[in-house]
Amino acid sequence: MNEKSDYKQLLDDAKSYVKTHYDLLRLELLDKLSLVLGCVLLLLVMLFLGFAAIAYLSVMTVMLLSKVLPTAAVCAILCAVFAIAAVVIYALRDKIFYNPLIRWLSNALFKPEDSKHETEIQKTNENEN
Repeated sequence: MNEKSDYKQLLDDAKSYVKTHYDLLRLELLDKLSLVLGCVLLLLVMLFLGFAAIAYLSVMTVMLLSKVLPTAAVCAILCAVFAIAAVVIYALRDKIFYNPLIRWLSNALFKPEDSKHETEIQKTNENEN
């Protein structure tokens, strides 16, 4: 009789352990997902504002330089500047975009943030022994 209750208690503890770890996994996933989505949203807002600023600065540059040069020439110069900038950014895309993005994502998603929590667990386990 005692053996059955021990097995039942062990099974209940195992179910509780699995459920707790499943809930912890879901919470960690929610934490990481909210971090990534928040940064993506911030990036989109910053890109939109950056494009708007570039558009206004381009119009201002054309209006300013059109007093000295013909408007078509100013537009051609500005187009050439943007084309050169696009080529440079494309050539450096790994250093500028891919590597920092991959590094940030790997640190955000796979780096254990709670090393302090792990050391507290280790101290608790040592104190129990």
